[in-house]
Amino acid sequence: MNPIASSETRSSLLVRLRDHQDVAWREFFSLYTPVVFGYCLRRGLQPSDAEDITQEVFIEVARSIRSFEYQSEKGRFRDWLATITWRRLARFWQNQKKSQDPIGNHDLQVHTDPEWVDEFQAVITQQALENIQSGFANSTWQLFLANWQEGLPAAQVALRFGVPIEMVYNAKSRALKQLEVEVLRLSDDCAWLFC
Repeated sequence: MNPIASSETRSSLLVRLRDHQDVAWREFFSLYTPVVFGYCLRRGLQPSDAEDITQEVFIEVARSIRSFEYQSEKGRFRDWLATITWRRLARFWQNQKKSQDPIGNHDLQVHTDPEWVDEFQAVITQQALENIQSGFANSTWQLFLANWQEGLPAAQVALRFGVPIEMVYNAKSRALKQLEVEVLRLSDDCAWLFC
């Protein structure tokens, strides 16, 4: 997927969806299908059922987006998508007549479900990393990954790659700044990443 200019926000993607722009729909499906599908699998659905629920979620998004007006004070995009997904899952379990609902308490807000938050964050982070990688020299990127993703101390990374420790700190700082911008662009919800 080609990254879109980092100045574009999540709200602009939703506006472009509302305006029926094909590129926006491709980006939306590419980014959020793994979130919804992965969450459904983690909730115990078979892959074919997870595919059906994912399709139903996106049909509902397509219907709802027609009247979309971005109002950040009403909540985060992640929470809206979680609510749609949760409703579809609840309906699925109800239709299956399961005696025990694996989703749990229907009063629970799904966006507080750690599995949903984990799935959303993992997919957004991975896509953001892929989107920004081409903006860095391979050596800088490797320093960043070793220090940030692998969790190796900067001194150990510097020793492994034979570079001054300042290069490790610089690589991490530059990459994290770009990652923050890209995560914000993709999700408008990155506070969890930089706490």
